[in-house]
Amino acid sequence: MDIKSVMEKVEAVITPVISRLGYDLVDCEYAKDRGRWVLRLFIDKPDGAVSLDDCSKVSRSLEGVLDVENTVPTSYFLEVSSPGLDRPLRKAVDFEKFAGRLIRLKTLHALNNRSNYLGKLLGMKGDDIIMDVDGVEYSIPITELAKAKLEYK
Repeated sequence: MDIKSVMEKVEAVITPVISRLGYDLVDCEYAKDRGRWVLRLFIDKPDGAVSLDDCSKVSRSLEGVLDVENTVPTSYFLEVSSPGLDRPLRKAVDFEKFAGRLIRLKTLHALNNRSNYLGKLLGMKGDDIIMDVDGVEYSIPITELAKAKLEYK
């Protein structure tokens, strides 16, 4: 089973449903947790205040869709939650929206002799994530992004 292709199928099926409900898909993961497969979805909404009712609403709306589309090859548990204070950043729009905030970023390969960055997000320039780390400006191609998240001290 190729988890990457499963996730691509899942995202293609659920993103329109989540959008129609008025939410954004922030991130999703499909992984084994304590011996069982779990499909975790992280949602957000424009005002950022995702409630338990919001998560339940999305979960109920997606259960049937995922079953009918048969996107997940094994039995699994569906979890829907808010992204939390240390929300992941994946898309260019995320890096624009949270400009000015402190983030932690990891690249797929070493760039500028480093692959871990902690600093102020300045935004996007073309396809590059721009960060200020200790007074030095770094330009990181979004294609090199392994993971990034908001950071709180």
